[in-house]
Amino acid sequence: MDQLVDKGVISDSFSLCYGGMDVGGGAMILGGISSPPDMVFSHSDPFRSPYYNIELKEIHVAGKPLKLSPRIFDGKHGTVLDSGTTYAYLPKEAFLAFRNALMKKTGSLKQIHGPDPNFHDLCFSGAGRDASQLSAAFPQVDMVFSNGQKLSLSPENYLFRHTKVSGAYCLGIFQNGEDPTTLLGGIIVRNTLVTYDRENDKIGFWKTNCSELWKSLHYLGPPAPPPLAFHSQNTNMDCLLPWPQMDCLLLLFQVNFKLN
Repeated sequence: MDQLVDKGVISDSFSLCYGGMDVGGGAMILGGISSPPDMVFSHSDPFRSPYYNIELKEIHVAGKPLKLSPRIFDGKHGTVLDSGTTYAYLPKEAFLAFRNALMKKTGSLKQIHGPDPNFHDLCFSGAGRDASQLSAAFPQVDMVFSNGQKLSLSPENYLFRHTKVSGAYCLGIFQNGEDPTTLLGGIIVRNTLVTYDRENDKIGFWKTNCSELWKSLHYLGPPAPPPLAFHSQNTNMDCLLPWPQMDCLLLLFQVNFKLN
């Protein structure tokens, strides 16, 4: 990507979009796009740590903020966004507060053992197999950034399916040992288009159906989405998105694994 940026083919930005709880597939966009109107952003400081980071200040469960100091999410490397990590990991104090708040909102569910006896997963049964209905049993979680904008998480963004009990789910957010870093993995950005705008030092989040993102794209070609879709004009390649576009390369891919 850096070579394409250096040669002026694309701007210094890329986006990733991953499928939901039971669906693989998604998209990678190399280059900049004009932001959808309801995309939310956080500043990302390239000098803060060697990793992509955001300025997380609060977590709300069912609309109520956890009673934590905003500095809890600024320890060591700060709040790191890493789609290559499966789950999410919070500093000890933040994790305990989040877990306790979640348990207060899931009193109608039965707490059960996790699928692996070697781990003490927090799991619940009684929510049903339909992941689209999980909001009836589990609360909405909001991550609030330093600019006041917030990323709303549905239950699929913090739960994974129990592999041995049908209709049961386990918490996909864990304590990060004694490490004060907050690490947000791929589970947090299920069905979310994440734009890493390196040119403007910010990261954007837009909730969407990533597994069907290609259906909204107006590209030239056959009905089935090709591995690489672009329209070339002069020396730039224009990404044909449903919102106003900038030059970019759109890569559609099928993920061969999925987060349960």
